[in-house]
Amino acid sequence: MGAGASTAVSAGTKGATNEAVEAALTGVGVEGMTKIRTALDNIQEKAKPTVWISSSGLPSDELKAAFVATVLRKRGVFEDEDATMPLAELVKKYKATLETCKQVHIMDALYFRDWATIKKWRDEIAMFFWDDEIVRDCGFLRENVTTVCLNMKPWLFVDPGQPGMWDAQSPKTEVTKEEQDNYMAKLEQCRAAYALLKKDPPEMPTNCASGLSVADELCEVSQALNKKYKKQMVSWVQKVIAGSDVVTGQGGDVVNLNMTWQCNQRVAQALIRSVRSGATMYAAHSAGAMTMAKSMEMTQEISEGWLETFAVSKKYLMSAGTEGGAMFDANDLDGQGVSASVLGALPMFESPFAMRPHFKEAWIAEVLEKNKLAEQECELETGKDISDDLVKDSSKGVQAALNLLNIVGQNAENQDNPVFLPLLDGQVIVGEFRQGKEFFSVIGKPTGKAPDTRG
Repeated sequence: MGAGASTAVSAGTKGATNEAVEAALTGVGVEGMTKIRTALDNIQEKAKPTVWISSSGLPSDELKAAFVATVLRKRGVFEDEDATMPLAELVKKYKATLETCKQVHIMDALYFRDWATIKKWRDEIAMFFWDDEIVRDCGFLRENVTTVCLNMKPWLFVDPGQPGMWDAQSPKTEVTKEEQDNYMAKLEQCRAAYALLKKDPPEMPTNCASGLSVADELCEVSQALNKKYKKQMVSWVQKVIAGSDVVTGQGGDVVNLNMTWQCNQRVAQALIRSVRSGATMYAAHSAGAMTMAKSMEMTQEISEGWLETFAVSKKYLMSAGTEGGAMFDANDLDGQGVSASVLGALPMFESPFAMRPHFKEAWIAEVLEKNKLAEQECELETGKDISDDLVKDSSKGVQAALNLLNIVGQNAENQDNPVFLPLLDGQVIVGEFRQGKEFFSVIGKPTGKAPDTRG
């Protein structure tokens, strides 16, 4: 995400509650900086900061076993000789540890869908949900899983919960009824706009009486509440997000999920810091993964009216000079390469990429054209030649695309055009942070038919 992402995450590592870091921070000059780097490297080596970027979740036992092993490695209990152990045996051997692992599952990608239908999908096991799958097959206990919708501000609003969508919320809060009602009214404006765009044929929503879009009105109120009740938000993030072994993101409506992160940028920033410091792991599929990318736009997948209605204006995005740190820098917001309207609002990585989950052969030509733009920009700015064959292959398979990303990513601070990663169902991109650098690999086998993700 350019330097903006780096700014957003660097403070997170510095904020890690580790005595070695605190001791190192008392040093000065070269010796002090050496101590800091050594301490941070030791933290990251032990914690193994990891992100899973999936197209279809965990559609195979092999991927589930790899996921369980990753969580156990983070806990420091996994034995390397168990790397090929089948899922059932792995869960049985590490039962005691897995039953203490905590998960937070974020459902906002489906917030504007019909909640009764989503509950039905869960009951019938007709769709992939991380919180169901991990409890059912990976040894986690349901009482250690917290399902949330950030749109419902679980740090602020008391709520009985919505089956299949979010758990009951009982924060200690001073928010007034008027404040909550005003916020919920803005959220309902978004639901009404969503319903119009879902009609056949779609109807275009109009701006509010204020002249603002429904997204901008929601963002103004949301950011004001988060600022006013910052203490409650920070306390919830520290206890729930940073206190979990893994945070997972549901697939669904990518533009709406991106709006949620835009309206709650402090929470997004805290999650990024928690992941990159090694405190928790993040795993998401489809829309939940796309919002981490430089661009969350899919080729021909965002129809007319959606960005105009649900993309928050860039004046509300945390940029350089924002109190508390930037999420996006001038390079991100200059409109070159990637429009601010499609900037991923959970910028977990500095490497400039965009995802194509559920990849189809019909997209090859368009993805190739996008990656040619990334190649040309990188060559122009760095003076280094990139193999045309590598660029050609990058539109057909994720491994070749990752090889291209490893080259283009060296120009991340200045790169506007992202590398598009063609990710097939059944595959997972594993992103790791080691000693300040980002490493990507792919695991899993492409599947002809993956579990239904409804987006």
